[in-house]
Amino acid sequence: MDDLPAGNIDRLARSSLGALFTRGGGGGAGEFDFFGELVALIFLLVLTYVVIRVWLTRDRKLARGERWDGGVRRLLPEMTYTATGFSNPVRVIFDAIFRPTTVEDTSETVAEHFRMAIRRERSAVHIVDRLVMQPAKNAAMAFARGLAAMHHGRINTYVAYVLLTLATVLIIAEML
Repeated sequence: MDDLPAGNIDRLARSSLGALFTRGGGGGAGEFDFFGELVALIFLLVLTYVVIRVWLTRDRKLARGERWDGGVRRLLPEMTYTATGFSNPVRVIFDAIFRPTTVEDTSETVAEHFRMAIRRERSAVHIVDRLVMQPAKNAAMAFARGLAAMHHGRINTYVAYVLLTLATVLIIAEML
């Protein structure tokens, strides 16, 4: 390749598959066309997939038979999935994220062995309420409890608080 003139190397680079890897737009040395490289990569990946798929499945034959029924002659509606059972995995995942509250109220018979009625009530707590509003409310309530603890007392204590605050502000103002 070293003995070829520069013009022949450029023609060789532009021929057949090498056309995908030619230098793009008159750029500097070592600068290649990204789009051409991407097209070549996709082409090679698809070709590899097709070859492997054909090679792996060349001896397979399609066999049709009866469905597997687990030894049960006839499936009853009680044996099939319900909408609740089908959606349960999704509900379990989202319950872990959203953490809804569930209130269960049961009423039992006189002997307390059998339940007469079960009432469940689910309420969804929004993430913003749980992560932003509830902590802000708890902080405000803690601050209010602190203020309430200060205000249970005699008028002399309130006057002492005001005088102490006034003295502190005057001392800070004098320092500045």
